[in-house]
Order: sequence, then C-alpha cells, then structure tokens
Amino acid sequence: MFEYRTFLNSDIASLLEIWKNQHPDSCWHQPLSVSLLEQAVLSKTYFRNYELFLAFTQEKQPVGFCHLFSQMVEADPAFGTTQGMICNLMVVPPYTEEATSGLLEKAGDYLAQKGVTTIQLGESKECSPYYGGLGGANQAVGFRQAHRTFVSAVEKSGYLPKKEYVIMDLDIEQFRPPFSRQLVQLRRQFQMVLAELTPAKNWWHATSQKNHHHWTFQLIDQRQQVHGQAKVCCFDPLGDGGFTRTVMLEDISITETSRKQGLGRLLLFEFIRFLQEQRLYFELELILEKSNTLAHEFFLALGFQKRDERVLFGKKLSSS
Repeated sequence: MFEYRTFLNSDIASLLEIWKNQHPDSCWHQPLSVSLLEQAVLSKTYFRNYELFLAFTQEKQPVGFCHLFSQMVEADPAFGTTQGMICNLMVVPPYTEEATSGLLEKAGDYLAQKGVTTIQLGESKECSPYYGGLGGANQAVGFRQAHRTFVSAVEKSGYLPKKEYVIMDLDIEQFRPPFSRQLVQLRRQFQMVLAELTPAKNWWHATSQKNHHHWTFQLIDQRQQVHGQAKVCCFDPLGDGGFTRTVMLEDISITETSRKQGLGRLLLFEFIRFLQEQRLYFELELILEKSNTLAHEFFLALGFQKRDERVLFGKKLSSS
C-alpha cells in the first residue's frame, strides 16, 4: 500500500531521490539538482503544487511522482478545455506496476474534476510545459518504448498508444555531404537565407521555452523567389549532464512546383554547412512519426542515425 499526496516545498529531496533511482530504461538520463529542478519546473509561472502528486511507502520512502498540466488550452487554443496532460510519470522499481496504477488513478480523478475528458500521457512537440531538455533531447516526447515494465503498467491502467515516434540525430561536425554534380549546379542557382527569428506564439511559449530559439531559413533563386523553407529550433541544454547544444529540425518543405529536383537535399546540406561554420551547435535532431517510413528512408540515406523510439499515450475518461 502507498500513501499519495500533492507536492510540498519540503518534497524537493524526495523528487530528486525518485529521479536518481529511476529505471535504467527511462529516458530521463539528465542528472537532476535542486537548481535545475527549480529552473525547469518549479519556477514556471504556471506551476501548481496541487498538480504534482507523489507516492510514498508506509515507511515514508518516496517511490514515484506524477506531474499534471490542466491548462493545455493556454499553450494552444486548439487543445480546448477538455484535454489535459500528464507531463511526467516516474516510478522507482520494483514498485512500477502498483505505484503507476495508483498515481494514474489520482491523476484521472483530479483532471476529471477539472472538466477534462481526454488525457494525454507524455509531453509532445506541440506542448512541452516542463521537461523539455531534461532528457537531453530538444523536446520531451512521450516515453521510451524500451521501458517495457512501464509501458505494460500504463496499458493496464487503460492508457493506449496514441502516437509513436522515432528520434534521429546527426553529428554536425562529422558530417560531409556527398559530392554531386547536381548539387554543384543547384548551388549556382539557389541560395539559403535566414528569413526570420521566429517570435514566440504567445506568452505561454515564451515562458515555457526560454532556452529555445526558433529560426526559419528559406531557399531562394536569383529572382528572390522562395522555393522551400526549413524551420528549426536551437536548444541550449539545461544543466551539466554532458548533453550537447542541439538544433531540432522541426519542418522542411519544398514548394509543390519545385519538388523532385534535389532542392530538399540542397536546403538541408546548406543548413548543415551554416551550422558547421557557426560552430555553436553540434547535433542535429529530428522527431518523426513512426508511420512516416518515406521520411525515415530519406534522412537515413543522408546520414542520420536512429537514436530512440518513443510512445505517447492517451485515455478517454468515462462521462459518468
């Protein structure tokens, strides 16, 4: 049996102990300190202590926590007021199954009282309130599929896989584009320019992504006509966990009339060359839906490596 309650200021040491003793298959490998916890989580203007639940044994040993976010509509109105999120769920082995079930039950009861009818388990690219960067990656996306005991415990509580992702990365310093006569000719006709430093969508994004910088690059011809663009997010890692400064490729697109000419490869190679010249960021990262096999093949052929697989869960609450 476990005791459950919401977060108190005196529980900081308990959160650090849970984090330190997490399962080795978890995705949260960043060492967590008091200052880092304060910076990433507790100091956020929208942090609510009553949305952070902890589980303890009868001997007062901390065994898990579950962090909720009921204001997804503030991140993007498209979420609506009936969607809530469990940002993070961490349980110390060997208590995974029982404590996970109890924490998810507490989370569901609380969110139901807030009018939530659909729960997303795991932060996503679209909404990452607290834990982006604490796993080393640019974004906190779901949970590792390799963490089998956790996945099994979550599914037993009625949560089903909602989306599956593949995380890929590329070592910017080591990358060398293949020689191609086509690329040489294309470079004479097109150039890449920094179009804008993309401002935050709203106050919520400005607050939640203070260590993120969004850029948009365009591929233009000699008449200044745009033929494609790449949207990226530059990420300054949190803490001192040994993670490198990374750039996330959020989107790359070529105009419909300019496709199948090698411009996508050109834009990507030119962007990587720009990063190599700047020497500010050393890893290029992207997150793809697992079902997008064509994109997997495209980026693997360019030298990207598959680093991890993640899963995002969802659950609909009963109306009764």
